Amino acid sequence: MQWLRRLSFQGTITVSIILIIMLVYFSVGALWVADEFIQFDAEAKAQKETYINDQKAVARIEVDRIVDFINYQRRHTERELKATLRGRVEDALGIAESLYTAYAEIKSEKEVKQLIAEALRKVRFNNGLGYFFIYDLDGNNILLPFSPELEGTNMIDLRDSKDHYTVKRAIELIKTKGEGFLNWTWYQPDNSTKMKEKLGFVKAFEPLGWYIGTGIYLNEFTDTIQKKTQAWINQVRYGEEGYIFIYDYKGTTLAHYKTELIGENRWSFMDSNGAAVVQEFIRIARDDGSGFLEYVGIIRPSTGLPAPKVGYSRGVDGWQWMVGSGLYVDAINETLALKRQVLVGKIQNHAVVFLFILLFSMLPIILLTRYLTRGIGNNIVLFIDFLEQSVEDVRKIKAKNIHFKEFQGLVQAANRMVDRQEKAADDMKNVREQLSKSRKMEALGILAGGVAHDLNNILSSMIGYPDLIMNSLPPDSPQSKSIAIIKESGLQAANVVEDLLTLARRGVEQRMVLNLNNLIEKYIASSEYVQEMAQHPGVVVDLHLDPELMKMKGAPLHLEKSILNLVNNAIEGQPHGGHVLITTENRYIDSFLDGFQQIEEGEYVVMRVVDQGEGIAPEDIGHVFEPFYSRKRLGKNGTGLGLAVVWGTLQDHEGFVNVTSEVGKGATFELFFRATREDIAQEVRLRGQTDFFGKGERLLVVDDVKVQRDLAVAILTQLGYQADAVSSGEEALAYLQQQRVDLVVLDMILTDPYMDGLETYKRIVQLYPGQKAIIASGYAETARVKAAMMLGVGQYVKKPYTVEKIGLTIKRVLAEPGSEQLEGDGA
Repeated sequence: MQWLRRLSFQGTITVSIILIIMLVYFSVGALWVADEFIQFDAEAKAQKETYINDQKAVARIEVDRIVDFINYQRRHTERELKATLRGRVEDALGIAESLYTAYAEIKSEKEVKQLIAEALRKVRFNNGLGYFFIYDLDGNNILLPFSPELEGTNMIDLRDSKDHYTVKRAIELIKTKGEGFLNWTWYQPDNSTKMKEKLGFVKAFEPLGWYIGTGIYLNEFTDTIQKKTQAWINQVRYGEEGYIFIYDYKGTTLAHYKTELIGENRWSFMDSNGAAVVQEFIRIARDDGSGFLEYVGIIRPSTGLPAPKVGYSRGVDGWQWMVGSGLYVDAINETLALKRQVLVGKIQNHAVVFLFILLFSMLPIILLTRYLTRGIGNNIVLFIDFLEQSVEDVRKIKAKNIHFKEFQGLVQAANRMVDRQEKAADDMKNVREQLSKSRKMEALGILAGGVAHDLNNILSSMIGYPDLIMNSLPPDSPQSKSIAIIKESGLQAANVVEDLLTLARRGVEQRMVLNLNNLIEKYIASSEYVQEMAQHPGVVVDLHLDPELMKMKGAPLHLEKSILNLVNNAIEGQPHGGHVLITTENRYIDSFLDGFQQIEEGEYVVMRVVDQGEGIAPEDIGHVFEPFYSRKRLGKNGTGLGLAVVWGTLQDHEGFVNVTSEVGKGATFELFFRATREDIAQEVRLRGQTDFFGKGERLLVVDDVKVQRDLAVAILTQLGYQADAVSSGEEALAYLQQQRVDLVVLDMILTDPYMDGLETYKRIVQLYPGQKAIIASGYAETARVKAAMMLGVGQYVKKPYTVEKIGLTIKRVLAEPGSEQLEGDGA
């Protein structure tokens, strides 16, 4: 390395820079070439995926179009078929009615029946396979042309090959609707060894208590549609090489552009990679309904060589058909190969150009290096001076005299440090401002609390003195109106202050267990209510309060204020008179209830206020609880804070609200407060009755909600029963196989959609016929509840539970005669 010591600083820098530039040139060139190929590969991949997706879309569109056509043909032909069947039966009824009218008075009923039956016996249609049959409503066969030996026999219990009652279903249809279509299976006249599915139409012939019908074998109908469809599909072409093919699920070719393949079984057909293409197409259509498949075509018509393809297949329900199509996707490879050749030529040309540029740039580089070595020292000194000055004055460095990127980077770093210091100062200022605002709000709150009583005293004077002044004035004094306005303004201000203070006290008052009915009745008996009703003499208020309303936990002051505001809102919304209904009830929500809010499942105490006012427009419902959001005249119809107080109270009590309205017909507000069951034992003792207490009987509770299971077990245990609980029908069956019980308490709505209370009870009575049970649900008595009771469920109990209700129900069901109560373990 001695030669380095003989080089000058300027020469060393020059040689080093030249070497670095050459290294950079080749490195950058290599990276540029690599990047070009990487980008090309990525773009080629994206273009190939786009092309394949486009081909897939085309194949899918064509196949879906064919399947939609098939389904249309089936629906259209089925409608025509039904119309034909109805017309045939109407013709038969016309013949029967004509004969009955002509001979009813001159021949016996037996002779008339025989005359009609013989008139229809020989009628044939649909290539001789169509005929009429007649039954009476007791199931006796009157006419069956192809099985006359069955005429006169009762066929009410006749079942077809699918174990469906044929005659019984037809009679039920006649009794309920008088006519209709139905499906069944029956022997064809030309083949008595196997039943085939039929579609038929039946209609009542009321004069003789008959029904007359006919039917057609669906295989004939299906064969006609399939042949017509296959013939049309064989002609379908799209694009340059696109066509449609159809196979049945056994691999037989039903439609193909190569007509010589039709009827051939291609289940074992393989592509050049050994993939069973037909089998995979059929599997996709049969198992998935539809989907894509990539494979290799054996011979592409345009090239005569194997080529990659993408195909799409879709199943046709009921026909066991696979409809598919495939398109070649190798055309994109040729396009991409040409683009790659263009890229290679571009890189070669650019490399030559850049090499000449490098050679011609060496002289300027050498001159620039000399300039850099002379100026580098001066720039360092200048940078140090600037840096020292910026540190002392805490200001940015002016870099206009710094010519080198490295030094400019240092200057920028220093300036960024100054920026961060300035930002930190700004952030500190913002924090101080927010703290100041917070203290101001706190001070305003303290001020509001401090002046509340004084303000009320002032308002009391504004409200009280006008009465004294008016009493001292003559009745016709012109000052009376102005003084009345002063008093009314004072009352309005008092209402605003009261609502603001109520909102300010949210969350402060201690909660207690209370009965919402008592608060409503207290308001109805208050002077505020009397005064409100006096101002609206045309409004009638009715109360329907549930006497068995459950308790809730709440702050009485806030709840009373909310009741006042909600009821007053309903009254004032009917300035020309109307009706307000206030109700309370216990309600159990089985699942999330969507409305104004999404209401969670559970037990609730519900207050409902219904009015017949002008209603709320849909665009306004979402804003009704906002302060001062009202279309009423402020000062004439309230403070504008009434419903805001209601909303605040609900939030404090973790409650929910549902609002429904129809413009011109009124509005309904429902407040949902969570019910409380803090002391089940005390609730049982307060009943003071032993009529519904148990004697140690074993009960099983089936409920998918843990809170409800625990509640039911607690109530039943306090009532003297041995109670266990499970969360599903499957668990209940497993439990009962190990332990017999005297009674099962079944929740109708369970998490498992395939095994609710009804299905669970069906399986229980299969194990233990006569097992006593009661059904519980938060919904009203439904068809499934009634079905369970028909199977043997003793009673239906509507949630939420009350001690007396569930106690008396269980006691009553246990006392009913039935299977013996069992104790101990069961099989």
